[in-house]
Amino acid sequence: MKTETRVEALRRQVEQERSASKSGRAHYSAELRRSILALVKQPSWGTLRVGKALGLAPSVIYRWSKLQRAPHHRAEGAKRASISKLKRVTIVATTDAGARTFELVFPSGAKITTLTWSEVSALARGDQ
Repeated sequence: MKTETRVEALRRQVEQERSASKSGRAHYSAELRRSILALVKQPSWGTLRVGKALGLAPSVIYRWSKLQRAPHHRAEGAKRASISKLKRVTIVATTDAGARTFELVFPSGAKITTLTWSEVSALARGDQ
């Protein structure tokens, strides 16, 4: 499909999805966003030109581009946030000479006892 015809089709789809929005804010499908971002990458088409041609604010297209480039960064940020909430736990070997079990002691004083080393390592890895 020629680029100009493609732009016209995208313009119609943008208008259709914008008018279909029941709230005051337009919501565009992932497929439409991918198509628009693919057009931005075409020679002589940039964010500003695509925005003007499709009736979209360049900031919207920039945001979509940023989200498409770095979806793993959102997951990393969520992972870092959950790690920052972790509390230090003390692992203590039991005094039973032949048992080879451990207990976890939490800052609150709670304890989990009679854990084997494989169970402790599974907990540390986050296994279910």
